[in-house]
Amino acid sequence: MYNGSLVDNSICHFCMEQFMVPPMDKKIKNGKLRLLYKCATMSYMVEQVGGKGSDGHQRVLDIQQTEIYGVPLYIRSVEEVKTLEKLLA
Repeated sequence: MYNGSLVDNSICHFCMEQFMVPPMDKKIKNGKLRLLYKCATMSYMVEQVGGKGSDGHQRVLDIQQTEIYGVPLYIRSVEEVKTLEKLLA
């Protein structure tokens, strides 16, 4: 379920205990979420309540922006994100 609203979708996925993974676009290799306005903001909020935001390899808030688009976003509890990072490594 993805309706294009990051906040609405995140709340739904948290309630269903699923990872928030927006659909990928073939034209944009790493996804179409903007680091500054979407990923970093949601990661910051999730980390404030004890969760973690990751791009699958590193903490989202540690990423240095080089492009407008192209940041995958995985937000959940610290343990779940660490497990996902191990699976994606």
